[in-house]
Amino acid sequence: AVADLDRVLAASPFRDDALVLRAYVRLLLPGPDLAAARADLDRAVEANALNARAFNLRGLVRRRAGELPGALEDFTRALALDPEFWIAALNRAEARAESGDLEAGVADYSSVLRARPSCSLALFGRGELFKRLGRKGEARADFERFLKEFPKHPRVGEAATILRALDTE
Repeated sequence: AVADLDRVLAASPFRDDALVLRAYVRLLLPGPDLAAARADLDRAVEANALNARAFNLRGLVRRRAGELPGALEDFTRALALDPEFWIAALNRAEARAESGDLEAGVADYSSVLRARPSCSLALFGRGELFKRLGRKGEARADFERFLKEFPKHPRVGEAATILRALDTE
């Protein structure tokens, strides 16, 4: 797949869609090449500063590389370009939680749940942040909803454990 995209880019070096796709493929391959993916995404945003997907994917690469402030900038830019891009909001929520900005993480998870009420990752993540913020009632509500709506989810056991701990606190 990378070779095919190399040929496309040889003919048209600034096709931002092809650069984003090649970066994505690079990330999926065993032993992902973060530097090459980052270079593709830097070129993609240079070629088209309106490509929200390029900013979002570059944010993921930057977060993976430990560049949390840059990742947050990219997720925010992706959302400024496409406010309905709920995956960028989910990624920013996770990055904000990682950076310790828990209230902003809750806000992003909540926006994801408004756009995609059945997003298990947002519901679980928001519940975790509510718990960390000491907002036990809201955490309890999210984890109860999670257990009800996603009974076969791989994190059901963890959600049940958190819920039990909330009940004993």
